[in-house]
Amino acid sequence: MTGYQLRCVGADDRWRLPSIEAADDADAMRRALGTLRQQDCRAVEVWQGSRLVARVGRQPGDRAPAGTALHGAP
Repeated sequence: MTGYQLRCVGADDRWRLPSIEAADDADAMRRALGTLRQQDCRAVEVWQGSRLVARVGRQPGDRAPAGTALHGAP
């Protein structure tokens, strides 16, 4: 298991969410999707140290659960 830091991306700022342990990058991204459904933020970023693993977010105006990667995300 590897440690990942989640960050919630709001309209004007970012804030840290609790760290997670995940088997790999794909598992961390799946967990970020679940976090996005529970948080009031536009996107959730997944970081491993200084490396941005993924950014998952909602479509503009969509407040329903979503999991579409933001345009330009790795």
